[in-house]
Amino acid sequence: MSTKGLWLDWGAIALAMVGVAASAQVPAGSAFTFQGRLDVSGVPANGTYDLRFKLFDDELGGAQIGGNQLAADIVVVDGLFSTVLDFGASAFDGDARWLEIGVREGSSSGAYTLLSPRQRIYAAPLALRALYENWTLTGADLTNSNSGNVGVGETIPLVELHVQGAVNLSNLDASDLGNEQIVIEGGEAWLGLYSDGLGTPGSGISLSEIDSSTGELTKWSLMQRTTTNGDDLSITYGSDRLPNNNARYFVIKSDGDVGIGVENPNSHLHVKAIGTTPFEPPNTLRITSEFPSTTGNTIEFMDLNGNEIHAVQDNVFSTLALQPDGGDVGIGLTNASARLHVRNGAAGFYSSDLAFEDAIIEDDGNAWLGLYSDDVGNVASGITLAEKTPNSAGADTLHKWGIYARTTDNVGDLVITYGTDVNPTVNEKMLQIDRDGTTKVKVLEVLGADVSERFPTTERVEPGAVVMIDADQPGRLCLSRGAYNTRVAGVVSGAGDIPVGAILGNLEGLEDAPPIALSGRVWTRCDATAAGIAPGDLLTTADTPGHAMKAVDAQRRSGAVIGKAMTVLPRGEKGLVLVLVNLH
Repeated sequence: MSTKGLWLDWGAIALAMVGVAASAQVPAGSAFTFQGRLDVSGVPANGTYDLRFKLFDDELGGAQIGGNQLAADIVVVDGLFSTVLDFGASAFDGDARWLEIGVREGSSSGAYTLLSPRQRIYAAPLALRALYENWTLTGADLTNSNSGNVGVGETIPLVELHVQGAVNLSNLDASDLGNEQIVIEGGEAWLGLYSDGLGTPGSGISLSEIDSSTGELTKWSLMQRTTTNGDDLSITYGSDRLPNNNARYFVIKSDGDVGIGVENPNSHLHVKAIGTTPFEPPNTLRITSEFPSTTGNTIEFMDLNGNEIHAVQDNVFSTLALQPDGGDVGIGLTNASARLHVRNGAAGFYSSDLAFEDAIIEDDGNAWLGLYSDDVGNVASGITLAEKTPNSAGADTLHKWGIYARTTDNVGDLVITYGTDVNPTVNEKMLQIDRDGTTKVKVLEVLGADVSERFPTTERVEPGAVVMIDADQPGRLCLSRGAYNTRVAGVVSGAGDIPVGAILGNLEGLEDAPPIALSGRVWTRCDATAAGIAPGDLLTTADTPGHAMKAVDAQRRSGAVIGKAMTVLPRGEKGLVLVLVNLH
């Protein structure tokens, strides 16, 4: 189709809401009827045409609003046509809009011919009424002069702004509302906002609910009070529609004091149950429970005035402790045997079982741990680990370990004792560590099976490897190399299931050096390629680096023997052999 002379007469274009009836109760919707006249080469068009409509926010360029509206096979008679367009309700927000129209013959599937220029859309009377009646547009601000209430999803708004959710609350009426000026309602609950500069609550938020079966109202509120206790922030709860009449559970005063369960807190944190109590001294922290109406109930009252903690039962005080001038503390018991006595379970020992203990942790009376510090006696400070067990005579036998530092003889020494006397310093001395590091012990049992010394190495060595003196770097070791090597120094300890035993030469700077077994039993890497190994065979270095072999040449093995084999390694195999190290 030639585009020459193709034009659209806009004189008949009007924007009108489709389906508008006489009754204002029928929603207008967002669609509108578009009417126009199409001429081809100055002659009114007849036939079917495809029309494409695009909505823009500018006459030239600009951004497209919404998607394309396609009107296919529109019948044009004497140049006149009509179609319905719907760009959605959000397309027209009060800003100017322009239509761009493309046309092609109905039988064509080719490109649309754009008609120029874009045409501006003007609002019809219904749209003007909806936009401007009772509303004032001042710059970017939109205000409403309506003196009544506004409902969103609500046909009978109860407050200035009433928003109704998807579920209607059939039993909500004005008598359920207090100060609310904005209500967001849904189901059986609603959220209210209010600001009342003249009443007690200055401004606040209410969270309310009505029980559909009983009609009972419950209301939580967060409010700032402007008269009584001015500027306080309160959380209230109750069944009264006015939040200020409900119980005040939480209060923050303008001076920073916080009250829980108390309306007028007089300290930084004041906690009290709702009710009456005879104990009302002005303290920094108070915690009380509801005062019992009958005897036999136990309540607690914490009073930090005078550094005391009190337990109250049936209105009678009893001091637990925290007294700077003396007194013991008991946890889990009432008759403490030390300055701090913690008990878990039943009692089982007497004060006569104690010596210096200042603190005790006790478990069912069978065992306890004690701590003490005594700068006057023979022990400066220490720990006792005690237990009582029944003996054959039916009495209990005390077993007590003591770990303490001495303050008189050999001041500073650490001592470990064991015995049946309550005084740990009287019991038998098991271990002593002097101030210079000297350790004295009755019997030392090493769990490992060898005596080792840490040596620096010039290459990485693994447990079980045979090592020798590195001739190029004095004082260092390396993997053994060559058969019958007289520089053999030992075996790296720790291979197999035998841990490292006693370590000598654990000097500063050698903490990460490998321990080399100089004596004792150690698993050793061996090479039995040339000869099998049996228990009792003398072993020497092999040609395989880091390995031992059977010393079959008596002339060459002098000075190169590692030790004696204690397990078997068949000929032709390589593996670990348990060796009794004895260098010679």
